[in-house]
Amino acid sequence: MKRSLLIAFVVIAVMLLIGIIAVSRLNLGAIAEPSRAEVYFATAAKHLLVRVASRAENVSPSAGNQGSIAGADKLYGAANLTTTEVQSYSDRELFGSQKMGFD
Repeated sequence: MKRSLLIAFVVIAVMLLIGIIAVSRLNLGAIAEPSRAEVYFATAAKHLLVRVASRAENVSPSAGNQGSIAGADKLYGAANLTTTEVQSYSDRELFGSQKMGFD
């Protein structure tokens, strides 16, 4: 009886010690540093994604494409600065239109 009680006490003490060590090793901080494995996998994934994205064909509109030129004011909200209407604006009007956008 005494022997089984002693064994149970030792087992409980060892389990309690393992639990205390495990809890003390937990990092509950908001800014935990990533492990070497996490850094390795993140860097490898980033390199793979950049490699795949760099092989994709980037189609940019050519400078002479009238559809691209006409759609630029809708896309970017910019006015064609070479038109006579815009050339007739005063400096104050140009500044205001740049700040607030053209009508």
